[in-house]
Amino acid sequence: MQKSPFGFHEGEALLKLAGYYPRLLDVLLESVQNCIDKDSQKIMIGVNQKSRQISIRDDGDGVSQTEFEKALTSVSSSIKKRDKLGRFGLGLISPLGKCVKFTFTSTPKRDPRGYLEWSFVTEDLRTQDKISGIPMRTRPDLQFTRGESHNVRGTTCIPWRTEVRMENYTPDRQINRVTIESLHEGILDRFGPSMRRKKTLVVVTITNENGDRISQEIRAKEFEGTKLQDVEILERDSGRTKFSLYLAKKTDKGRRGKVLIGEASNDFRLDFGTFNRSLPDVCQISDDVVAALRSGFFEGEILNQKVKLHASRKSFEADEALAGFCSVIEKWFAETGKNHFKEAQEQRQEERYQTLGVRSMRVIEELLKQPSFAGLLKAIESFKKGSIGAGHVEHKGKVSSVTAVAVYGNVGQTVERGEGDGEPRPTPETEKTGHHPMTVIGPKGSRRVVVRSNSLGLQLMHDAMQGSDSLWVLDEETGTLKINVLHPLWLQCEEHGDKSLMRFQEYLMLQALGLQSAPADWSAFARLVLDELNAPYVYMLIHSDTLAGRLPGGPRKQGDKVASKSAGKPKLALAKVKMKARA
Repeated sequence: MQKSPFGFHEGEALLKLAGYYPRLLDVLLESVQNCIDKDSQKIMIGVNQKSRQISIRDDGDGVSQTEFEKALTSVSSSIKKRDKLGRFGLGLISPLGKCVKFTFTSTPKRDPRGYLEWSFVTEDLRTQDKISGIPMRTRPDLQFTRGESHNVRGTTCIPWRTEVRMENYTPDRQINRVTIESLHEGILDRFGPSMRRKKTLVVVTITNENGDRISQEIRAKEFEGTKLQDVEILERDSGRTKFSLYLAKKTDKGRRGKVLIGEASNDFRLDFGTFNRSLPDVCQISDDVVAALRSGFFEGEILNQKVKLHASRKSFEADEALAGFCSVIEKWFAETGKNHFKEAQEQRQEERYQTLGVRSMRVIEELLKQPSFAGLLKAIESFKKGSIGAGHVEHKGKVSSVTAVAVYGNVGQTVERGEGDGEPRPTPETEKTGHHPMTVIGPKGSRRVVVRSNSLGLQLMHDAMQGSDSLWVLDEETGTLKINVLHPLWLQCEEHGDKSLMRFQEYLMLQALGLQSAPADWSAFARLVLDELNAPYVYMLIHSDTLAGRLPGGPRKQGDKVASKSAGKPKLALAKVKMKARA
């Protein structure tokens, strides 16, 4: 049997394989992975955008000539154990095509002076139909040592065993874009479990085009949220899936948790967003589940027994195991995750209402300080019980089951204080006479103590008053105004944004105080009148700015525009009339 000749251009093929990692960020992440594979305690990344040079150094086990050449002859085939982060051998050549030249320098752990340096020149390799080999030279001038680099009799003592150095990387901004933020996120998302286990530190230094340097240390922290019960689900095609998840900890910027996806036998991870975007059409996850797992409420890991990581490390192999894995995620959410997500959403909404309530309460507090509105204070003085919080003298009162944030301050200076907020307030020796604390009940703040004292004030509470037609109810014992957050008028303002909600609740607080200070014989009738005015008031809140032309897009007649142009010039017109009269 005759055979036709077959062959391929090895140089071009090598560059195409390196194209699995199209961006410099991908190359850096792949290099970090290789450093972690070699049990590095410290990895140093330097990116110089001015000279277009990059270095990645680590103090791991290093590479011998035999190991390097074995990797070089096994590109694109697995030569690492399955429990290693990388198993495809492409990381070694990933810089090709994205820089003019890169070097790989290393010495094995057993030999602190056995450094070898290999040079990869992109254009030289591109022109080689058959690659004759990679140039190598010894580096007797280098010696490994712990601590800072220094020179000793012509030898440079360095704290790294392996270095990848890229020279004159591509000026293409779509390819070369690297930031500390993107490195921080990518490193922790992909390698966090292994970094935690090995206590690896990554130090990133970026020098911008102006020569300014910024540095950051990257460490993988343990998950800090509230641990949920681990769940394991067995499915025919995907095997066993383990859900090790937490409710993410609240920060100043909200909940910022991330859910990571991976193989049960490998430390490499993909964040859920990347995982979801990579799914083929036959493995799609429903929008509700995606929204929940990307919301920031959850953090932790979902690990599967049978899914296989794709060579690109940006997805998993599209097979029956992946389809089964996706169905298991759906099942977990329906049976477990949905309830946790609903509770977290409700708490976030409560926190939001409390924050908006505090802002509105500041307005009411300042209003009550004005002498012309002193009549409204009669409402507060009619309450029978008040409440005190942290910073007040001990009282034998009943501790409330709810927490609240109190608003304190003098005219022109009002601050919000909750438990642990701001500077500690001195404990007064006696309760303040005529003290009127303004508080907003919700999940934040400190417990309140119900007392019969001078601390009579107004409390605002947002509640889902199921089955009630009332928009608000005032407890005349404690001065607690409860607003029904399920009322249709409240929901209309909710759709229109925070500004409308705050204005509406300020209006309702005024209603409650006004009726409480009014004579008892006509307050019931006045409540009916005010209830009828609530709907048109909400309509005005939502639509009046646009209808009156106070916002862009409002329907105004041409005559209105002319009138508005001349409205600002009455004094000038009057001056002209006077000048004519004098003439």
